[in-house]
Amino acid sequence: AVHDATEVKDVLTNKYTFTDTEVITLFNEQATRQNIYASFRELAGKMEGNDNLVIYYSGHGYYDAAMNEGYWVPVDAPAQSEGDYFANTY
Repeated sequence: AVHDATEVKDVLTNKYTFTDTEVITLFNEQATRQNIYASFRELAGKMEGNDNLVIYYSGHGYYDAAMNEGYWVPVDAPAQSEGDYFANTY
């Protein structure tokens, strides 16, 4: 997954107008719930009205059929602990 994410970043920075500082990467142990949240907060402070956001997530996910909601599973989330997952509906 790290290789694929690195390739996506290379495409964004070499073939499109994204800069290295505009592409946030969280690999392996970096992909904690706290770091994912902090990255979204950082982006929210930088983005303006007409900006677009591309999210490439290649980690584990979980779908809760009862809640009809999907989640990203951070690296530090305990198994079967939906409260520690990160909802991907925002």
